[in-house]
Amino acid sequence: MIPPPNEPKREKIERLTFMGVDPDMDKEFQDFLEYMGISYSIKEEGEWPLVEYEGHPYDIKGMLVSRFGMTQREIGEEYPQLFS
Repeated sequence: MIPPPNEPKREKIERLTFMGVDPDMDKEFQDFLEYMGISYSIKEEGEWPLVEYEGHPYDIKGMLVSRFGMTQREIGEEYPQLFS
């Protein structure tokens, strides 16, 4: 009998994120996160709330590049767990 596949590896990161000012922009970002399979929760409120993201490392890296403009090097320095 073939064993069931393992759950995909998921990682968590925390990042200050601009939210709560433009509802349309927030909705577009939330739709993007849902499409990428990344869940999020707000850890600390504020103009730049601290947000925890959870998802597959590849998807989180893609989010950081496309939405936060980070380079692979910056991601590796700040979130090395995404490369393990």
